[in-house]
Parts: sequence; C-alpha cells; structure tokens
Amino acid sequence: MPYTERKQFIITSEKDEMLLGQQAWDETLRKSTASTNKQYNDALERVATRLAIAAEKENYNWKFVVLESDTANAYCLPGGKIVIYSEMFKVLDNDAELAAIIGHEVAHAIARHSGERLSHLYMQQISSTILSIALAQANVATDWGPIFGIATDLGVILPYSRTQEYEADHIGMIIMSKAGYNPKAAVTFWEKYAKQNNYNILQEFFTTHPMGSKRLEKIKKILPTAMKYYNDAPIKQGLNEIY
Repeated sequence: MPYTERKQFIITSEKDEMLLGQQAWDETLRKSTASTNKQYNDALERVATRLAIAAEKENYNWKFVVLESDTANAYCLPGGKIVIYSEMFKVLDNDAELAAIIGHEVAHAIARHSGERLSHLYMQQISSTILSIALAQANVATDWGPIFGIATDLGVILPYSRTQEYEADHIGMIIMSKAGYNPKAAVTFWEKYAKQNNYNILQEFFTTHPMGSKRLEKIKKILPTAMKYYNDAPIKQGLNEIY
C-alpha cells in the first residue's frame, strides 16, 4: 500500500480491475450527461493533470470528467477513471480544494481499493455458499444465508470501506501536496462539507463514509506529514485559481 504500508487482501489482478473500470466508465458516459461548464472543465483538467503526474502510476490511462448532477459527490472507478459532479463545484472555493477532492479519488485508484473491496465480496459469496451447503447437509431448515450476508456486511465489508476512506484522505493529501497544492485546503473543504453531511454515531455504523468530525480529526493529524511533501514540491500552486 503506497504511503501507509497497510497490508491488503486482493485476489483480483490489476489488469482485470482496469478492464472493469473501463467498462464501467463507458457505461457511465453513455447514461450520463457531461457538463459543458467551461470553468468546471478547465479547472478539472488543470488540477487533474498535475495530480495524475504526482500519482506516479504510468500504467493507468487516467480519465476525468465533470457530469451534470444536483448531488455534490465524486467517485473513482478502477484504473484511474474519476467522476466529479457539477454540484460539487458549488462548495469548492479554489483549485486547492478541488485537488483535495480529486486527490482523494486518485488515492482510491492507486491504492486499488476497488480490487480490495471486490476481493472481500468474492470471499463473502464463497463463505455464504459453503455455509448454505453445510446447513443443508445437517438438515437445518432455517435459511441463514441472508442473515450471514447481513452480518458480514456490517462486521467486515462496511467497516473496511471506512478504513479505505480514511486511507484515501491520507494518500490524497500527500498526492495533492506533491502536485504543489497546499494540503491545508483539504481541512477547509472538509470543514464545510462536514456541516452538510455530519452523521451521528448510529448512522455511521450503517454507512461506508466516516463522520465529518471524525474525518476532520484524522485529516488534521495527517496535515504535518502532507506539509512536508508540499514544502518539497518544486512548484507551489497554493490555492491557484479562485472560484
């Protein structure tokens, strides 16, 4: 795992992940409407180009797009295919905050989080099948399959995804710093975003995204490390373009 040294369980190949990502990308573009907003598109091209270079993942065919949507969100497909919704730009103030968002998604890509999640889902399906066979052989009438699926979702799959989200924050801040964007912008963005999306503890248990306050706490702990990369960057973008 780049930058964090966390060990991963991945049984998918990077080549297969990239193929799945390309297929999903083609389907996404077919079903969605690309934004024609010149400011949004220019900003994404300007920022994403620098981040892709800083990611140092030459085998990826990086692609970025702004799609029309009234939801403020962004996501990553395997192999470096990244989508940001037009609504997200309404809560961004500058290029550096955009770099924090895109850097987070770039981090998901280079950390192969999609392949990791897919590998765990494969194992979940295999375990569920084995359990169903064992119960049938033991003449147990109760259908425990759905219960097992729910238990593994809550106990394994979703908590692991929260780990990936925190990890993407960590790696993303380093990537944006290497690209010359001040990582302090990640703090300013998430402070704004947390006010709109702050979950209580019970809700967090049933979602893959961390609470705003907890996320901010972790981001602030990462900041000193990210600042070292920023200080070493040959070109400082600072906040760059202001929206």
